[in-house]
Amino acid sequence: MRKRYDRAIADVLFELRVLSHRSFARHRSIPALLGFSLEQDDEFKSAGASGDVLRPALLLEWAVTDLNRYFLENQEQSPIHCARLVADITDGLQVMHTYGLSHADLKPYNMLLYTDASSAYGLVAKLSDFGFPGSGQHQLPVGGDTPHWGAPYREYTIDNTEYPGGVFLFGLVAMFVAVKGNWDFRLNGVGVKDVQTRQANIRSALRNHFGNPKDDLSSVSSRTWFRRWDELLSNTVTADPEDRLRTRGLGKVRQNITGR
Repeated sequence: MRKRYDRAIADVLFELRVLSHRSFARHRSIPALLGFSLEQDDEFKSAGASGDVLRPALLLEWAVTDLNRYFLENQEQSPIHCARLVADITDGLQVMHTYGLSHADLKPYNMLLYTDASSAYGLVAKLSDFGFPGSGQHQLPVGGDTPHWGAPYREYTIDNTEYPGGVFLFGLVAMFVAVKGNWDFRLNGVGVKDVQTRQANIRSALRNHFGNPKDDLSSVSSRTWFRRWDELLSNTVTADPEDRLRTRGLGKVRQNITGR
């Protein structure tokens, strides 16, 4: 219980420092921190603690949903809408990398959607759950506890200021959005160790998705959408970390996939 509680404290304190940093507090793709509280945690109490155990918790702005649930409940998104959501995620990831932070647990469940009047579709995607990658006292392996949303060989620990492991995870999330969640990433290849197989499986899913005449392709052709997403796939979900997008390259993703 002691180790798990220390981990929880370290995670929350790290996330508190991140969210209260001036550059993050004002960023469109980072949730706004509203406050801090302590709440009773029955899990820690049942683990043998004497008396009540108070677990720290952060109070953030209210999210509408997360990416996973969003696509489960709604399939009306146009390709440009999906592209803009990925662009939002890219913006948040780039600012983290710029300030020397890596998000080692990127997955649809950690990408939250918020109402945004400035967005053409009324929503903006924001990154959440920063404690996991940054806390030095975390007892679980760096990189999260969801293997099928993981980079190869636990690359999060590589001493590289460009954070190739995080870019790999971003590529997986981006492809999930591109096909509107209509592909089981856990059962159909993302969990395999061979990165080339991962990439080939995802490329096949993209080709099948954009070959669907029922999809609203707006004013951009199916071939163009496939090319845009395939280029992003080739620059993120790759075996060689050196072939992945660098921090500066993340700044070009919005224009490359939205065309604007």
